[in-house]
Amino acid sequence: MIEELLDGLGKHPNAIICQYGSEMKYDEDGKLLKFVDWWEEKMEPSDSKDFFLGTGGGSLFQPNRLISTILDTELAVKLTPLADDIWVNAMIRLSGLYIHKVKCGLLLQMSEQQRIALKNENSYDGKNDEQFKNVIDYFVKEKNINPFERREK
Repeated sequence: MIEELLDGLGKHPNAIICQYGSEMKYDEDGKLLKFVDWWEEKMEPSDSKDFFLGTGGGSLFQPNRLISTILDTELAVKLTPLADDIWVNAMIRLSGLYIHKVKCGLLLQMSEQQRIALKNENSYDGKNDEQFKNVIDYFVKEKNINPFERREK
């Protein structure tokens, strides 16, 4: 995994490198669809400008390339208390960076027998959608920018 990530960085020095995530999907008006309507783990490499990385699957960041807001833990907890992935992806996009997904290696999977899991609350109970809305509303109001605005059509 580390070799793949480093190789990806060598080929894409202006990107955040990951091996886990999904391409975000939008409606015809450019509004981000509900999380459950677009999350589908992508296995092949991707340079989509609308790629959403999962931080738990192996990612390589260059911290000096990210905006300093990423370190505002109070704001992160306020807007995305259950979804660090949403916060990190917003900061990547606000930094003007893109995500390059390398070919997926073997991920360590948790047993699907977990009945109580943050994934269930975020994905299936709509908490991710609430947290996306929190981030979008805040940055539109404070900075006049939607970090999750569609980049590709």
